[in-house]
Amino acid sequence: MTKGIFDASAVCAPDGGSNYVLHLDCVGLYASGPFPLYAVGSYKVLSYPFTPSGERVSTGCTGMGPGVFAVATNAYVEIYNP
Repeated sequence: MTKGIFDASAVCAPDGGSNYVLHLDCVGLYASGPFPLYAVGSYKVLSYPFTPSGERVSTGCTGMGPGVFAVATNAYVEIYNP
């Protein structure tokens, strides 16, 4: 697991499980509803669900979620329960 200022990534070895996600906590300016509603605060971003295979999985505070400008505060891998 590596966490940068704006993103995080993880490499998980195969373990026979599936439906994991990379959870990233962010703080900053984000879209809080339909345009033009914005807010400042914390929010979470989840990667797409994945099955551990030794490949790198990444997600960021901007570009794949509601974030406009934000920094990453915490990251971890968890089991995804839709």
